[in-house]
Amino acid sequence: LWQGSDRINLLLLEYFRIKKELLQLLRNSSFHYPDVSRFAAPLTEGGTGRVSGRLKFDFSFCTKGAASMPIICHTYRAAIFDLDGTLIDSLEDLADSANAMLKSYGFPTHPVDPYRYFVGNGSRKLIERCLPKEQGSDPAFVDEALARYKDIYAQHTQDKTHVYDGIPEMLAELQKRHIPLGICTNKHQSAAEDIVSAMFPAGTFQSVMGDQKGLPRKPDPKKVLMIAESFGVAPADVAYFGDTSVDMDTAHNAGFLPVGVLWGFRPKEELVEHGAKVLLEKPMELFSKVSFCC
Repeated sequence: LWQGSDRINLLLLEYFRIKKELLQLLRNSSFHYPDVSRFAAPLTEGGTGRVSGRLKFDFSFCTKGAASMPIICHTYRAAIFDLDGTLIDSLEDLADSANAMLKSYGFPTHPVDPYRYFVGNGSRKLIERCLPKEQGSDPAFVDEALARYKDIYAQHTQDKTHVYDGIPEMLAELQKRHIPLGICTNKHQSAAEDIVSAMFPAGTFQSVMGDQKGLPRKPDPKKVLMIAESFGVAPADVAYFGDTSVDMDTAHNAGFLPVGVLWGFRPKEELVEHGAKVLLEKPMELFSKVSFCC
C-alpha cells in the first residue's frame, strides 16, 4: 500500500490526518448515525485495496441544520407533523371563533396575536386562557364555553385558514420517496379531520390523530408513538415537525428527531430552547438538512 509515488504517500498521510480529526469531531457532536467510519474512505481500484491516487469523502448522510444546529447523520423513514402553525395557518379562524364565543357572553375579546400563545395545548386550554380569570378557573363554565366554541369553530374552520406555501411540494417529495406521513395535533379530532380532508389530497396522511377522549395530549408521546408503531417504524427513524415548545418536547419524549418550523406561531428562540435539532425557514429546505428514504 505504501509503495508508490511521493504524491500518493503524501495524500495518504493527509487522508489519515483528516479522518482522525473528522471522527473525533463526530464523536463529540450530537449526531444520529452509528457508523461514522464510512464517512471518510479512500477510493480504491478494483476492490484490491490499492489507493487510486484520489481520496473520496462521503458526506451525503451528514448535513447541517441551521447555524449552530448539530450534525444530522441519519436517514429517516417516517414523518409526523403538528397541524396548526406547521402545515396550516389557522390562527385567524381560531381567534375569530374564540372571540365570537367571548362576545356571546359579553366578555372582552383579544387581538389575534395573543392567540399565538393561547393555542397549542388543546381546545380546552385555549378556552381557559382566553376567558376572564374567574370563568377560566371554573371547570363547569369552561365545559359550557368549550362546547359553544366548538359549535362556532365548526362553521368557520376554513374562512381564512390556508396551507402554508411550500407545504404541498414538501409533502409530495416525501410521498415520492415512499415516506409514511402522519399528523398529531392537540386540536379536537373532528376539526382536525375536517380541515385535513378539505385541504390535502385524499391519502396524503396515513394517520390523523387529534385530541381524543382517553388519550393524553402532547407533549405526552403516547399518540405519536402509536402512529410510528402503525407505520412499522422505530422511534429513532421518525422526524417530528412542529412550531411550538410542546412539539419539540413531544419529539424528545418520543425519541424522534425534533424539527422546528420558523413559519409558525412561535419564535425560533422557543424552539431552540426546547431542543430543536433542525430549523426550517422554508419547507423545501428539509431535503438539504435531513435525509429521507423508505
